[in-house]
Amino acid sequence: MGQTTRTIGFRSEEWRDLPESVSARLAELARARWNHTGLDLSMSHSLLAEHLAGTGAHPWTVLIYCEILAPEHWTRKAFVRITRERIVSELDEKVWRCFSREIEDEVRRAIANKVEPDDRFIEALVEKRRPLAARILKAEYQEFHPRSWKKKWGTGRHRHERLRVRRERRFDLPPPFDWWDARNPFQQYFFVPEAQWMAVGGSGSSGQREMHSRMGFTFAAYRKAGPVPSLLLAYDRHNRLRFVGEFGDLCLEELTLGMNYHVDRAEQERLLRGVGLVRAGWHQDDWSKVDLAIEWAE
Repeated sequence: MGQTTRTIGFRSEEWRDLPESVSARLAELARARWNHTGLDLSMSHSLLAEHLAGTGAHPWTVLIYCEILAPEHWTRKAFVRITRERIVSELDEKVWRCFSREIEDEVRRAIANKVEPDDRFIEALVEKRRPLAARILKAEYQEFHPRSWKKKWGTGRHRHERLRVRRERRFDLPPPFDWWDARNPFQQYFFVPEAQWMAVGGSGSSGQREMHSRMGFTFAAYRKAGPVPSLLLAYDRHNRLRFVGEFGDLCLEELTLGMNYHVDRAEQERLLRGVGLVRAGWHQDDWSKVDLAIEWAE
């Protein structure tokens, strides 16, 4: 017989405030002193699962999805950390992009001849190359702005220092969720309360992907000894932590499961049978909104 599946969807409009029981559990997590060194991660997922079962551990997990910040909040300091910094002119940037190796060679020769390459020395090297860099930049203006290049070039702004404005979203999550990698659309937290141990998986780096896969398959293998309760939350487009669902057994984010940690396909299918695989779908008309779905293979 072929494998059967069942799926449950959770539209963002259906997310709700945290129930009191969930808020109380999160408060307990915030008070605990979690560590990241209590388990030997050099062991395979199967050996690690046997170790957890043998020590009477009761692992559980929290999966948090993060929506993109709503467009109306990107200018509000309560939601965004805004920093400004002065950077070199467009012309000087072109000098360094085109002639940095030549400049570095001249600096090395100066040092070899016991000449101190101070700021004035570097400025002279840059000034020497500005005319050629200006010709290159002007040709680019003509190519990329064929109708307006004369007006743009005539302002002379390419010679002036520029102001770079950075906007970084503020993440106001309670501990132990208060470190969030802004590259991640999700983070999954793996808890072993008896060892006061936790790990964080995500998609933003190879290390996060490995941790997500390693601990995901470890918890899946542990299910032979007992269920792994799972809590599904969302940090929404208005920076609110919302309740999506609570499940009596393991749910894992599907996106990076199996990346940076090898498990044979047949074993993956065996381990994940009965595990809820969570996936996200972003709204085509508004990419700051996301809906979630969980699929179980039975």
